[in-house]
Amino acid sequence: MDAMYLYLFCFCDSQCFIAHLKATPIQSVAVFNATCMQGRSVIKGMLADTRKSYTIRACCTNSQNDSETTEAEAASLISLDPERITIHYTNLEDVDSCAKAMKGADGVFVVTNFFNQTCTRQDPEREEQEEKRARNVLDACAASGTVRHVVFSRF
Repeated sequence: MDAMYLYLFCFCDSQCFIAHLKATPIQSVAVFNATCMQGRSVIKGMLADTRKSYTIRACCTNSQNDSETTEAEAASLISLDPERITIHYTNLEDVDSCAKAMKGADGVFVVTNFFNQTCTRQDPEREEQEEKRARNVLDACAASGTVRHVVFSRF
């Protein structure tokens, strides 16, 4: 297998520094909001990637502030590949819950759900709530000690 490399770009005072580091491959990925269209698509894409055999931690919501993941939705995800997918229920309002859901993951895909039960188009606080949830996941990533790659998407 070819060596994998990580390219790190840091911008400071209009200068760009590039570090060329040999990186170990990502093996385990936590996918937040796994039952939404983007989350499910990412999981299917990782399963279809024949170059690697990712283990996938499908992080599903169980918060009263979100539409909860149904058993049928969870079972549908697991049925895609029961040996590689595990369901982890999480509350995006709680950093510890996010950290528990991603425990041991090398990579994280997070998509925030802008339109959930408590955030309607008329709700002026929806962006603040979405940002808080994204920060909770990113804070958990930073504290994990294992996450090396994060992809963030806004729904």
